[in-house]
Amino acid sequence: PPTKTDSFYYEFWKEFLDSFNLDDSNQPQPKIPTAQSLFSPLPPGGNSAWINTYFAGSSNEVGVYFKLGKGEFGEMAYKILAEDETLLSELPEGCQWEYSKGFHTIATTMHIDDITADSNRETIKSFFAQNTNLFVNALRQRMANIAKSMKD
Repeated sequence: PPTKTDSFYYEFWKEFLDSFNLDDSNQPQPKIPTAQSLFSPLPPGGNSAWINTYFAGSSNEVGVYFKLGKGEFGEMAYKILAEDETLLSELPEGCQWEYSKGFHTIATTMHIDDITADSNRETIKSFFAQNTNLFVNALRQRMANIAKSMKD
């Protein structure tokens, strides 16, 4: 049986996704997870590149990050994206490239005293909607172009 925590996440994500619309209609709507993160794959698919919208309850934080997979594709995509002078300006203020455990990432976070409190629900949904949309708008088409250029 699902735990109270599993139920919280499932109910939150279901409620969030029911009212969440991306500007970019080419980005598939994520499936409703039962865990703390919402996975949105980007072109070319698989584990090459993705956006994760997540709760980090142990650090009282919510966030959105873009991550490139390990390997040749991730390294090539990073080189192209890192030279793109407008990319970071299209993302939330303060976003920077980071490198950890073999992954290139860009993230934005927000501190929340209690991630499960009803009083914080709308603030979290608004943060997730705004920032997930910014990440998809800034990155989905770029990743599609990179994937296409590497095939050609």
